[in-house]
Amino acid sequence: MKKNNILYTILGFVIFFAFTYASYKFFSSKIDIQFKITITSSLIAFFAYIVSNYQIKKREIEERHFSRKAEVYQKFFNIYFDLLTQKKDPLSDQIEIEMFEFKRELLTWGSSKLIEIWIDFENNYMSRNPIISIENLLKAVREDLGHVHSSNYKYGNLVKLLLTQEGRQQADELLTNFDKKNII
Repeated sequence: MKKNNILYTILGFVIFFAFTYASYKFFSSKIDIQFKITITSSLIAFFAYIVSNYQIKKREIEERHFSRKAEVYQKFFNIYFDLLTQKKDPLSDQIEIEMFEFKRELLTWGSSKLIEIWIDFENNYMSRNPIISIENLLKAVREDLGHVHSSNYKYGNLVKLLLTQEGRQQADELLTNFDKKNII
């Protein structure tokens, strides 16, 4: 992967210097100034068109991905809130089927970081502080949807948003005694 980046960087420099040399030769030649202006403005318009179309297509793809990701993550949140409010039995076959469906869609739409955090969540949910596992997962989902956590983001706030006042106090106690290496 790094070799490709180095090759692209070298290719970029070669193209840049070739373009600079060709521009120098073109503008220092004895061709009519009107022709030079026409060619230059045509090239600028052409490159602006190419860049603009690329950005539009990229934005359209990102919008389609965002809406699909939002649907997938909404399914997870529906399951999660049903479990929190005890509307569904955590050991039921229905929950197992819904979670499998979510994982199947996560495979297609989730970022590699989110998939890694999901696996960590499933492996370590009960072996360490569950608040840490859930916070890491919720934070990764939000980041995958484009939310940026500022420097004053307080770790644990996403989980505490879902808790009662008493639950928040218990969460604060648990979060003061956890190993910071578990933060993702």
